[in-house]
Amino acid sequence: MFKHLFWLSLGAFAVGTEGFVIAGILPGMARDLGVSLAAAGQLVTAFSLAYALGSPLLAVATASSGEPSA
Repeated sequence: MFKHLFWLSLGAFAVGTEGFVIAGILPGMARDLGVSLAAAGQLVTAFSLAYALGSPLLAVATASSGEPSA
């Protein structure tokens, strides 16, 4: 059980920190997309909201009872 919890925690950490990584490249993204820095910053907000709302739903949808299937 702890092995699965470890991998779940590691995956959540990796995906969660992606929201912080994008902040460093935000000026370059805004320049490349031809939008203001504030508009490009909405990408971080959209990602964070999608992650916060989608993670629990995905966890429930992919959960198993822990019993082996027949």
